[in-house]
Amino acid sequence: MRQLLLRWLDDAGYRATEARAAGLAGQAFDLVIADVAGPRSVPMLVRSVRAAHAGPLILLSARFGRGGAALGLHGIAAALAKPLARDELLQAVRAALP
Repeated sequence: MRQLLLRWLDDAGYRATEARAAGLAGQAFDLVIADVAGPRSVPMLVRSVRAAHAGPLILLSARFGRGGAALGLHGIAAALAKPLARDELLQAVRAALP
């Protein structure tokens, strides 16, 4: 899935790289897309990402319902349910970036 997302972003003209939450420190990213196990793991993941990145965050999970139940958390640009379509991802990316 990760490689597919990287290819979709690259094909759309975005420069994307893979990193773990611990690898965000000291690097500049315009946007972080993170896969989470489910809604219960969102708060911990958001805290981990926010320690290094204050910008937009898109969350992906097979356990999210359509409609983005996790959006109530501060700073989450989108919460997308997997499986997701290329256009769905790119729409969320365009909306999240200024």
